[in-house]
Amino acid sequence: MPYRLRAALRSAAAALLLIATTQGAFAALPPGVAAEVVDLQGSGDRKAAQDASWVPARARDDLFGGAFVRTGPASKMALVFADETQVRLNQNSLLQVKSVAGSAGATTTLRLELGRAWSQAKRVPDGLQLESPSATAAPKPREAAARPLDSSAATAATASRSLASSACLA
Repeated sequence: MPYRLRAALRSAAAALLLIATTQGAFAALPPGVAAEVVDLQGSGDRKAAQDASWVPARARDDLFGGAFVRTGPASKMALVFADETQVRLNQNSLLQVKSVAGSAGATTTLRLELGRAWSQAKRVPDGLQLESPSATAAPKPREAAARPLDSSAATAATASRSLASSACLA
């Protein structure tokens, strides 16, 4: 068998193995669960509501609507939502899960108070809103990254274009 054909077959087999092993990582969440912490590198915390106490976050923790998560210094956290949206938080980030689309017409709303977040949707959700203290973005492409800049500006960079708002939308 020629070398190129063997290399192509090995690459295809490796890709199939990778797909097969990651399928279970993003299995459907139980009813009522908005998101799940699927990976945590370093330190991170979660709390169920605004007035609840922070508890250490761990992989496989379930999050419900209204929950908060935060990452510590030199830490990263990955979340998967019920609508299959994936979010990665960088160090020193604070994110609130305001609501998650569960039916047609519903909107997934996330509020990034501090830090940086990157998101990707397997299929574009019916509605996705990323809020920061000063602006709201509703990106349509499959990927988006956001970070609040200061009290008067926020940026949402998408895979196909950048949206910038320098006026407070509050």
